[in-house]
This record gives sequence, C-alpha cells and structure tokens, in this order.
Amino acid sequence: MESLSVSTNRFTLDLYKKLNETSKGQNIFFSPWSIATALAMVHLGAKGDTATQMAEVLHFNQTAREEGSSETTRPSPARPKKRKMDPEHEGGENIHSGFKKLLSDINKRRSTYLLKSANRLYEEKTYPLLPKFLQLITSYYNAKPQPVNFKRAAEQVRVQINSWVENKTERKIQSLLPAGSLHSRTVLVLVNAIYFKGKWEKKFLEKNTSEMPFRISKTKTKPVQMMFLKDKFFVFHENTMKIRIIELPYVENELSMFVVLPDDISDNTTGLELVERELTYEKLAEWTKSANMMKAEVDLYLPKLKVEENYDLKSPLSSMGIQNAFDPGQADFTGMSMKKDLFISQVIHKAFVEVNEEDKFFVFHENTMKIRIIELPYVENELSMFVVLPDDISDNTTGLELVERELTYEKLAEWTKSANMMKAEVDLYLPKLKVEENYDLKSPLSSMGIQNAFDPGQADFTGMSMKKDLFISQVIHKAFVEVNEEVQQEIAVICHASNVLSLKNAQDAHNGYQSLLHEINDPNTKYILRTANRLYGEKTFEFLPSFLESSEKSYHAGLEQMDFVQAWEDSRKLINGWVEERTEGKIQNLLAEGILNSLTRLVLVNAIYFKGNWEEKFNKESTSERAFHINKNETRPVQMMFKEANFNMTYIGDLQTKILELPYVGNEVSMIILLPDAIQDGSTGLERLERELTCEKLMDWIHPKMMDSTTVNVSLPRFKLEEHYRLNPILISMGMPDAFDLGKADFSGISPGKELVLSEVVHKSFVEVNEEGTEAAAATAALIVEGCEMGVPVFEFTADHPFVFFIRHNKTGSILFCGRFCSP
Repeated sequence: MESLSVSTNRFTLDLYKKLNETSKGQNIFFSPWSIATALAMVHLGAKGDTATQMAEVLHFNQTAREEGSSETTRPSPARPKKRKMDPEHEGGENIHSGFKKLLSDINKRRSTYLLKSANRLYEEKTYPLLPKFLQLITSYYNAKPQPVNFKRAAEQVRVQINSWVENKTERKIQSLLPAGSLHSRTVLVLVNAIYFKGKWEKKFLEKNTSEMPFRISKTKTKPVQMMFLKDKFFVFHENTMKIRIIELPYVENELSMFVVLPDDISDNTTGLELVERELTYEKLAEWTKSANMMKAEVDLYLPKLKVEENYDLKSPLSSMGIQNAFDPGQADFTGMSMKKDLFISQVIHKAFVEVNEEDKFFVFHENTMKIRIIELPYVENELSMFVVLPDDISDNTTGLELVERELTYEKLAEWTKSANMMKAEVDLYLPKLKVEENYDLKSPLSSMGIQNAFDPGQADFTGMSMKKDLFISQVIHKAFVEVNEEVQQEIAVICHASNVLSLKNAQDAHNGYQSLLHEINDPNTKYILRTANRLYGEKTFEFLPSFLESSEKSYHAGLEQMDFVQAWEDSRKLINGWVEERTEGKIQNLLAEGILNSLTRLVLVNAIYFKGNWEEKFNKESTSERAFHINKNETRPVQMMFKEANFNMTYIGDLQTKILELPYVGNEVSMIILLPDAIQDGSTGLERLERELTCEKLMDWIHPKMMDSTTVNVSLPRFKLEEHYRLNPILISMGMPDAFDLGKADFSGISPGKELVLSEVVHKSFVEVNEEGTEAAAATAALIVEGCEMGVPVFEFTADHPFVFFIRHNKTGSILFCGRFCSP
C-alpha cells in the first residue's frame, strides 16, 4: 500500500498543478483517491500504449523506479513507451492489489469517524464485456457489474447512477452526471464515490467564531466567519518558500487535515504562486514527516468554508499524457472486450467539502405546544437521549403542563422521526442530574385498566398455579438515572410485583419480552444495558409447573424458594440485596420494612440497569450555574451543562414542544427530551403535552424520518432524582382493581387454588447526571500535558488569506482529498 500511496500522492500534485492552469484565483477541491480509483479500474482493461500512458500519468510505474526521483517520463505520440503496465504484468497486479487493500482499510467500520469508498460498474446489457475483466474488477475493486439499458433508457440510467452516488456520499454529491452526458452509444460507466466525515481532535468553539476579513490579494478582502482555537499542534515553517504548514488531526489521529499557508501576500497575487510552482511530492513528504514537524502552541484562525467543485477532466488528463484512451482510433481496451470500438468519452469529477467548528444536533420545534426536542446521541449512535424542553415558563407552571397533557405516542414518534428533525447548530445547556424514583404502581395500573389482577376475588392466574387464590398485591418500581458531562449516563430501573403479576391473552407480548431481553442483555455493546428477573416463592406453596416453565422461558425468571412464613424479614433483605447488586448499588431498599409478611407467597422482581457514554460529550468547562424555571415566577439554580453539536431534533407545532434525541455511544440507545416552548400562568408548561401524550404519538414523533439532524445549542441541567411509588391505587384507577381484591382476584394460572391476590406494586427509580470521575481524570491529564509541554514556542496561525489543504489517511499516507481556498 505504501507504493500505491506514493503513486496517488504524486498524481495528486500533478493534477493540482494542471487544474491550477485554468483556475487562477479560484477555489480548487478534488479527491485524487476517487479519480485515481476510477482511472485504475479503466486501466485494468487497457492494453498496449493506452495502458502505458495511463500508468505513466498515474505513476503506477514508480514502483519499478528508484524512490526519491522527482522526474517523471511523460509519454508522447512521437516517442516509444518504456514499459508496459498491463494488468497481467507484476507491476500492474501490485498496484491493483494495493487498491484492494486500501479499499478494505478505508471501509473498516469505525466509531470515531465515517470514511467509505464504493465502486460501481454500469454496463450496457447487450455489450460483450470479457468475463475475465468483470472478474478482476470485482475482485480488486468490489465494483459489482450492474447491467443497464443505455441504448433505450440512457436518461433513466443517468438518474440511477446519480442516485447511487448521492446515497454513497450522504447526499453531498448530487447530479454527478449532467443531462445529456449519457446516450445510446454509451457502453460502460465506471464510478467511484468517497465520503468522509470526521470530528476535530481539538474542537473549535462557536463562541470564538467571529467575522474577519479574508485577504484574497494584497488589496482585496472579503468578510468570512473565522474560527479561533488556541492549542498545541504540529507545525512546520519553510524559509525558502516562506510558508507554514499545520496538521489538524481528527479524532484518534487516524486522519488529519494539513493546511499550507504562505507567510504573506505580495502585490496582486494570492501568495500561493511560488509554492504551487515549486511543490513536489518529495518536498511535501519531507515537510510533513513527524520528525520534521514541531509541536507548538498556536493561535489558530481558520475560516469556515464550504466548497463544491465540478470538473471535466478529459482535457487535463490528455495534457498530462493520457491521450490514446480518449481517441476512438487509438484507444486499446481489449482487456475489457474483444471489440475494438471502446474509448473514454468523459471523465467527470465532483467534490464537496465543508469545514466548521462542531457537528450539529438533530432538533425539532413544535409550534402548537411550544416545545423543542433535541437528540443527544451516545458514541456510535446506537442509543440517544432525547430532551423535550418547553420554550418558556408562564407564571407558576413548570412549562411542561401542556406537552404532558397533550403528548401521545403518535405525536412523539412523529416529532422524533429523522425526516422531521433538522440538523442545526445548537447552544446546548444541560444540567447535570441524578434522579432516583420509587413507585407503588398498584393504583396507577388499576386506573389504567389492570383491575382484576389486583382483586383477590377476580384475579385469574391459573397459568401460574392450579390454585385460584393468586392476585397481585403490589407492583413496586424503582428507577435511577444519572446524566453528566462525563458523557456518562446511568439508569437503573426496578419493577417488582409482590405475590403475582400476569398478562392476560398476551402470548405475543411474552414472546416479545423474550426477544427484547435477548437484545437488552447483548454483551457486545459499548454501553452497559442489562435486565434481570427473579421469582421468589414460598417454599411450601404449590406453583403450577406451566407457570414456572413459562416464566423461565419468556423472562429468564428462575424460582428461588423462600421461607416467607417464618422468615419474611430475612427474605426481604435477600431480595433487596439481589436488586442492589443487579443495579450496581443504585437501587437500595426496594422493599420497605413490613411490606412482606407470613402470608406472602410470591414476589416477582425485575431490575434494569443502564450506563452509557454520550455520543457527543459535554465538557465540564462549559457547565455553569444557571436558573431553572420551575414555573413562570419561580426559579432555582442548577448546574447547567452546555453542548453545541449535531442532534436529531423535531418540533411539534400543535403542542409547541421541541423533541431532542441525545444518543449514547453507538446510537443504539438515546435519551429523548420533550420541551415545551413556554410556561403559561401557574403551570409547569408540560400540562397540555402530558394530557395529550400517547404511545402512538410519541413513537410517531421520534421516528427517524420525522427528526432532522441539526446543530443544536443544548443546555441540560445536572440532576439527580430518586423516586418511590406505591402503585396500587394508580393501577386500580387505571382499570385493574380485581387483582387487588381478594374476592375477585383470579391467579389460577399460577396456583390451582384461588387464595392468591395482588397486595402491593412498588416501584423505585434513580437517575443522576453529573461529572463524577471525569473531573479527576481530566485534571490529571491536563496537569501531565502542561508539565510535558512547558516552554514550547507560541505559533500564530491565522488563515485569513488563500491556503491549500488536504486530508490524509495517516496509516497509509494516502491523500484522500485535496483543495485550495481562495474565495469565500
């Protein structure tokens, strides 16, 4: 791969100089990797002088020459070629093998940046291409042949190719092939697409960005948004050409952007003329060697830029030496087809680059409920936190009243759909928080409709036992969550049912829980998410084998025999100990003293625990004390975290509520926050949202298609909550009174008798958001760095005039993108 990198880097500078001849004073941006890959696929089918010319221009012949020579022999129609580079030759085979290895390395899945390259071959379905060529191009370049109908549907094929490119480049490259570029005589189109998205290792802060003049020449300026960052970077100064070079690494230093900046501008030039004229691969390689660059403290000024360029490369490539390939009378592509009528008609290249301070957040704003939603993804975007925030607070409300009253599953699902959330820059202030809550769910669940299960006279749990005396006495739930700028979030939740808990006519639900348990407890994740179930049964009580078997199969809830009759207090402590162990000590004393007694027959316990890192980290330095609006008139100080990044966000106009998704590492889990726009009167601002919220609406709002990725300034408070609920009255009021009624409870699915009844449903929960652990680690790291870097020189780097830049794959040294910024 090293020889391939040398070849492509030489080609990079050759093509840059050629494009510069017709682009004086204009921006330049192209991907030499993409162009070289497309031409290499063509070279795979080239023969004779056609192959030789392509090999010379692409520097494929450099592998057979002494390293260090900067001279290249250009072919011309008047002189014979020195060597052949047919694919069958060893040199050609090594080059194509190098592309295969580098393609594999580029497309490796990574969590810190996105880099992918793809190739596709579109062939006229009636044209006889050689099987060997198709086999080689698939083997080396993974360019799967796509038969199409150029003869009768050239325009439809053009749209199809453009769509494929758009998809592979995350919609950044659109309309690669212009109308009319394909026709009925087109036989073959070879396409390469490359896409890169990375995060700066050392991030720019938007608050440090300001308007400054960019010097286009000595006498002409144009205003730009100039980013600023003071930090330590590797730099190099070249005195002869009077240029300075800085390396700006992306996260984990696998790729870097290098910026080449002249010291100053003379007369009406851009200041780049000398370096563009004299620059060679050897010089650039020498200047950017690690051994030659020094680490210095730099005042770095770099303009935000967005450049999109289109090139028809037929003329530049012809003048560089690839001539026969474009000539119908001389082109030799008999490595592709036995027919001799093939030639290159066009080489079209389109490139896009954007440089800014930070990634953006997906956000959504709902005008009716006046709330905003932001998605905060965790690493790898497998999980996210969504924050729903009211726009404002009216009087003594929390600002959440409306959204809490009106929120439904459908609305939330709609708001948080990817299609509905937009990616925007966000000033994010988020409080550190830790919350632990306990709930007795008997009353809420009863009022929701689970009534018979709590009624001893009506409960039917004969699926657990032949006895018909089982009913739910309690449903206890305890949950814990912690959010902090350590990008760490811990959530522990317990759901406990004393005596019995059952779902009627819900085999599909049980099967669903079985599948979900398997997914939740997957050990191959970058976060901790696990749930556990346990049955604690009175050792003298008869339970139906079918109930025990189903509990084990669907919920992995094994039965542990207990002596509730003689030692209920010891049993309580044992259950609490199991819960505490399963939730990493966050849920303690789930079962209070006196909740168990000698009549207890069965305790069903569920514990769930989550700990994840934010996908987009909060910096502790950005956390400050700010007012949290409890209602329109009352505030309370909180430690407010802040983050500006890209999040999924949507806005529910009817409820005037924003929905924000804050993903955790890997984006498999997210926090979703619903935030009303404002607080009215003495409410919290959530009343309407809470009243109207349904599961269907929520799922619709937060569906990926409904949310847009946008840059969001997220402010989220640190918080700690611990709650305990006795749910009996709630569950009864929700519609399940029978389970708590000894005369009506029917738990004959648990035991053959009818003496079981649901006595208590208790829930306890805890959540915390803070920076514990991060402060000590960050302080130690900062002290070490400062101690090692004492005395390094201060280096000012203000990119306020034209500069050259490129993005390099550090492992292989390959230049993936190359550009020049002259005109904001």
